Amino acid sequence: MIKKLFLVLMLIQLFLLSSCTSGEPVDLETLEEILDNLVINTDSIMVNSIYTEDDINVDQIEMFDMTNRDEIMIHIISSSTNLSLNRDDMIMITSNWVYSTRYMTKTEHHINIYDDVALYAMIGTFTDLIDFNLITKEHISTLARSLDEPILTRISQKYTLRGRILTSERLDDDVVKMCEIIYEDYVLVGLNIQYEHTFRSTMQQSNYISGIHYYFGEEMIGEFPALNTFS
Repeated sequence: MIKKLFLVLMLIQLFLLSSCTSGEPVDLETLEEILDNLVINTDSIMVNSIYTEDDINVDQIEMFDMTNRDEIMIHIISSSTNLSLNRDDMIMITSNWVYSTRYMTKTEHHINIYDDVALYAMIGTFTDLIDFNLITKEHISTLARSLDEPILTRISQKYTLRGRILTSERLDDDVVKMCEIIYEDYVLVGLNIQYEHTFRSTMQQSNYISGIHYYFGEEMIGEFPALNTFS
């Protein structure tokens, strides 16, 4: 489990270091073609947030999988320089029960897990990062159209639409808020909302400050314990 987590985090860090690759400016016609054809599948998601707060470095991952709607899975992993903030918890939601590995307990519920609104509201009580409103096609399309000076890059079969978010937030002069929409065969595979310094990132020094990163179609890390071990 830990080795898998370290591998995931290493790949994320390498991706962030390479996120400033130069690309071609995107015209309106190309942008509309991308957005018209973009497919978003939210059945399985990994969300990663990397930030520093009060001199404490935090790297948190939340994974969600409802490819089997009868056994909806959530996995939360947090790694921090403050050991008291570290956690590795799994949750399973079935039609009648919520199983949690934190204290190996199960709790009865009465929502319809086939109702997306009710299900997403329940998931929100367990997670801090997953925002289903952020990853709708309507919201991503609106965000993409609002980007300042968007560019399009290609690495292998993956394309990245990248641009600056014009925000009312008060940022330092050398800090920008950026968006990256990553897709392959017009299927969304990643969405990054992040803060960066304005200098160019290198392998020796990253311009990355903090951000939230969505990865779509990721496999769940870890096996859920047998349900008869919960009480």
